[in-house]
Amino acid sequence: MTKTLVNRTLPIVWEEANLLGEHFPNHDYQAVVGNPQLRQELIAYVLSRIPNTYALQETETDISPRGQTTAQRLEIERLLQQGMCHLSLRLTELI
Repeated sequence: MTKTLVNRTLPIVWEEANLLGEHFPNHDYQAVVGNPQLRQELIAYVLSRIPNTYALQETETDISPRGQTTAQRLEIERLLQQGMCHLSLRLTELI
């Protein structure tokens, strides 16, 4: 069976982005999370600023967010908020 290199940080960032999108009623934040292109930019913004964890797995469906500490999750949340502010500013400049 072949193994696949999997980024274990991505699912956590994705999950946290979903949670923040639900908890921020601000229209600009909803616009960022709801727009697939801006959402990808937000995810890339965060992933480029934190250490990513990778693992070799038998299947891609076996991705689980093991090994993330509370401090790492808080850092991801902080960067998501920072990225959302950055992207929402860009969004308002375009309007």
